Amino acid sequence: MTRRISIFLLALVFPLMALADPAKLTVEADRTSVTVGERINLTVTLEGDGVKYGSPFQLPDLSPYLTLVGQRGPFSESSTTIINGRMERSAKVSITYQFEARKAGTIKIPPLSYPVENRTARSNPIEIAISDAVRPTVIEGDTGWRPPSDPYVRVELDKDEAYVGEQIVATVYLYYRNDFINPELAPIDTGTDFIESKLGYATSLDPKTETFGGERWKVAYLYSQALFPIKAGEALIRPVTFKYFVATGRRSFFGPVTEGYAVSSDPIKIKIKPLPVAGRPADFEGEVGSFDIKVTPSFGSLKANEQFKFTVSIEGTGHMDYISKPRFEPPEGFDLYTEGVEKDYLKDKGRAVGRRRFKMILVPHKEGKHVLPPFTLSYFDPESGQYKTAKSPGVRLMVSPGDKSSEPLPLAASEPEVISAVGADLRYVKPDLDEYDGSVGWLGYSPAFAAAQLAPAAAVLASIFLRRRKDKLRHDVAFARRLRANKESARAMREARAALAKGDSAQACADVYRALAGFVSDNLNLAEAGLTAAEVTDALLEAGASEEAVELTRELLGSCDMARFGLGEGTDARSIVDKGEALLARLAKETRQ
Repeated sequence: MTRRISIFLLALVFPLMALADPAKLTVEADRTSVTVGERINLTVTLEGDGVKYGSPFQLPDLSPYLTLVGQRGPFSESSTTIINGRMERSAKVSITYQFEARKAGTIKIPPLSYPVENRTARSNPIEIAISDAVRPTVIEGDTGWRPPSDPYVRVELDKDEAYVGEQIVATVYLYYRNDFINPELAPIDTGTDFIESKLGYATSLDPKTETFGGERWKVAYLYSQALFPIKAGEALIRPVTFKYFVATGRRSFFGPVTEGYAVSSDPIKIKIKPLPVAGRPADFEGEVGSFDIKVTPSFGSLKANEQFKFTVSIEGTGHMDYISKPRFEPPEGFDLYTEGVEKDYLKDKGRAVGRRRFKMILVPHKEGKHVLPPFTLSYFDPESGQYKTAKSPGVRLMVSPGDKSSEPLPLAASEPEVISAVGADLRYVKPDLDEYDGSVGWLGYSPAFAAAQLAPAAAVLASIFLRRRKDKLRHDVAFARRLRANKESARAMREARAALAKGDSAQACADVYRALAGFVSDNLNLAEAGLTAAEVTDALLEAGASEEAVELTRELLGSCDMARFGLGEGTDARSIVDKGEALLARLAKETRQ
């Protein structure tokens, strides 16, 4: 009986022992001939039985020829299968090391070794030939310029100088040779020198390959903005910060470890010229660009004292907030009213096109055929450097006799305010009293009537306040960011709650991180991209936050960072969201300015 059991056990063990394949260690280079300054990738792979996920391989000293500049991995995979009653196992660990050639010559990389259980796996030797960098041949489209860093952010302007109010298109490009993860890009910061309008942005990197200084680089479009300078002199476009992460190849308890880096574009100074005084029309109100005026419809047939409704559209390359109402002098016997104003932005061939539409009502009091004068707008054309006037076609009206029982509207000395009743008939209400004794009755002493008399003055004061506030929001970036801090952070927290409800813990933590980082950067007027924990700590302390709140902020940002990059396995996302809401409320009170 004992002999049968022994034979049975040996029958199980021997096949498994026979499957113990010796570990195999290989080294592969993506190229064996490089020039000084170029990079080479060495991929080390260990596979076979007994291979375990462990530390990186021990590399020999390859200086002064090659210098280690990066690493991807280690990456591991394993599998166990049973075929015809036989168990087959396989395991593999690989790491890619990136070296930069520093000195010309031939270097022989000796065989690498790695202990696996009771054996030692050895790799094959590799020989790398490094030649001196030669002056590259001129390639079509290669200007000889080379990005100073990898990656590199560059802001390109469509012009070197501009007039006040002239549109400048700024386009942001990313140059890189080596890949990265989790990129973050800040918007263009123009301070108070410009007002801005977004033109477009890339939803994903779609690079094209170009040659610079004899090297192949990937060039990706990121976004573009239209900038309108608001004052003459030297304007500054501040650096744009690009933040990214690189895998180190190391692992922690939470998973792969990454390192964050940040690069910035060069600041750009641009000369802004004042608008010339010579030739400036008397009715010029600051429009700069090229403009066109259209009237729709431009022809109508109606009776006297009836309404003719039409739209005057002004379209051009100026900022829409600074497109004034066109000039129009109605002839005798016509009244003009403004019913409403609309504005929006269009995009045409990579430029911002502002458009304002004025909905108008014209009331003729004379019958006959009429061709009214055109609507006009004086503007400065930066292309020609001259003042010009845009004109619409003249409106043609066929006016037939109207209702003789109605009285025509009197000519207005100046155009009334915007009419709120779109379809109301513009007629006088005639009193039916033959005599008036001079008494005002109870209405004249009514508080409601007195309040109604004060309403126009209150409306004027309110419009002045709103206008000043709008101007401050447009020109005071720090003030505008402080106002939006609470609103944007609250929106991010709502999105975190929604992600939590869907079971997406990583997205919920990412939203909490965005809420906290966005609140700190907006409330304290800091650039969110590239914002470090030390900068957050210093800025919050300077703004009056307590040390306890600052420490809570640092810890919570760290927890969110680990979770949003997939490093925080087992993270309590609900607790992070709850702590984030409480901390935001506390920071709002302690940093109130």
